[in-house]
Amino acid sequence: MNAVKMCSAVATFEWRYQLKSPVFWVGFMLFFLLTFGSITVDQIQIGGIGAVNLNSPFAIVQTLTVMGVFGIFVVVAMVAGSVIRDEQTGFAPISGSCPVTRLRAWIRARCRVARPFMASSSPCKICHAV
Repeated sequence: MNAVKMCSAVATFEWRYQLKSPVFWVGFMLFFLLTFGSITVDQIQIGGIGAVNLNSPFAIVQTLTVMGVFGIFVVVAMVAGSVIRDEQTGFAPISGSCPVTRLRAWIRARCRVARPFMASSSPCKICHAV
């Protein structure tokens, strides 16, 4: 199975699975409401405090930092769901016992699929370690 087919198969499965997951929708609503609220409501302040403009570099960096912290928790919840799913379906022992070359190709495919959906632009350290 070539890399393109493997990536597309993993991407379609993960996309369908994440759309059904409540963690995805809670995370989506959390980010949407926090950013929308911080711009439109004066009582919710994430980036700019006081006389700082909402689109100033300081306010933008502060907003991205706070969103990054929340993003870490959402990503951990999504990964935990995938790990639990692998344990329940019996895939974890298979991935632990398969040859490293096949496992490496599978991990690379998952990382390539996940990169466009990652909130930060920093590359995944696991992807470079493989």
